[in-house]
Amino acid sequence: LVLTDLKMPVMDGLTLTNEVRENYPELPVVIMTGYPSVDSAVSALRQKVADYIIKPFNINQLYKVVEEKIKESQG
Repeated sequence: LVLTDLKMPVMDGLTLTNEVRENYPELPVVIMTGYPSVDSAVSALRQKVADYIIKPFNINQLYKVVEEKIKESQG
């Protein structure tokens, strides 16, 4: 599982997702963002991210998403 922020200093989460897809196409990617937009959400969907979580979020929500995505990738 890759858990990434959308906005980062060197590389954004969508670029990272693209690189992950090229090397590990089945690896689930979860993007978190405090700057949600329709464009970034659509781009994330096109790259088949496992989830797009908007900050602030409840940590239990994040735990649940991570647990679900790991189980899905195993089975």
